[in-house]
Amino acid sequence: GLVLYLGYLVNIGQITLRLDSYRGLFNSAWVGSIMALVVNFLLGWFGFYLVKNSIARDYHTGVGQIIATTTLPRPLYLLGKWISNFLVLDVLVFILMLAAVVMQLFRNEDAQIRLWALLAPFLFVALPFMALVAALAVLFESIRWLRGSLGNVVYFFVFILGITFVAIMLGVDMPLLDWLGFGIFKSSMAQAAKAAYPDYAGGLSLGLVPAKGVIRPFLWNGVDWTLPVILPRLLTLVWALGLVLLGALFFD
Repeated sequence: GLVLYLGYLVNIGQITLRLDSYRGLFNSAWVGSIMALVVNFLLGWFGFYLVKNSIARDYHTGVGQIIATTTLPRPLYLLGKWISNFLVLDVLVFILMLAAVVMQLFRNEDAQIRLWALLAPFLFVALPFMALVAALAVLFESIRWLRGSLGNVVYFFVFILGITFVAIMLGVDMPLLDWLGFGIFKSSMAQAAKAAYPDYAGGLSLGLVPAKGVIRPFLWNGVDWTLPVILPRLLTLVWALGLVLLGALFFD
């Protein structure tokens, strides 16, 4: 329900993506991209707390002690927890994918549904980052002093000061650090905005309050998802796998 409410806030303009005083027409590419950014910024932040309990559950129920008597290796156990965390977050992303289709039809600025343009931002931007968030949840539960409330507080600031800051500041020039997708969308959208409005100054912001003043639309047909563009996105899965294996060094 809360995830659908996120989609509703985007639809009514409470959550906005704009480039200075401009925005894209609500076609499939724009809707899919704005929803993918919302997923990464908000679900990436708070989704961590939804899944950071799978290992704790095994501790509290005694299942962990039973598993400890078997030959199951620690890396394989943590990989299973990572995959289960990832799938939980994927379900929420899938709900927003469906909401994106409804949103485009409801706004009715472009009635043509182009599935690839709509789904590609979720596949190459949102899902890899959800894998990273799922891996961070496993890592935090694997380190004794990060398992409890302190770990929750630490992640809150790590996301703001670490993940988000690095991605926004360095993501445009260093695709491997563009975990949120902010850089790849900004580069492509800025070119379209500049072509339509030569006075565009180069800003891009995702806001949680409605934009004030006149926001003029422009046509943006989406990112050209070539292999050099997709590959850094998929390498986020490697980051995630590395964090899970790192957690195996600390897991007791």
